[in-house]
Amino acid sequence: MTPIFFIQYELAPAAHTPLFAEVGGAVVNCFVVAASGEAAAAQALAHFRESDWRVMAQEEAPRPVARENYTDDPEWLAFFDTARQEGACYVYYEWPAEPQAGDAVH
Repeated sequence: MTPIFFIQYELAPAAHTPLFAEVGGAVVNCFVVAASGEAAAAQALAHFRESDWRVMAQEEAPRPVARENYTDDPEWLAFFDTARQEGACYVYYEWPAEPQAGDAVH
């Protein structure tokens, strides 16, 4: 079975999108089915480009994860299971386009 990799990025919406006026940025937890960490990262970066998000930073490098890692957390277990069924699951935690303590805006 192909492994699932977890990666975390900080993103900002592209300037030409409607989100730019409303969303200052996001942290995205990625669960990606791929043969390697490099392939998982490439898939995530392609997804962000297609979705008009700019990558500001990679917060966590790709690492393989197992379903057993999330049995105590139903929400994260659902993210893992979605990735297994659909090939990937991207969970966005957005903040508004106004200064937030410790967060960059665009």
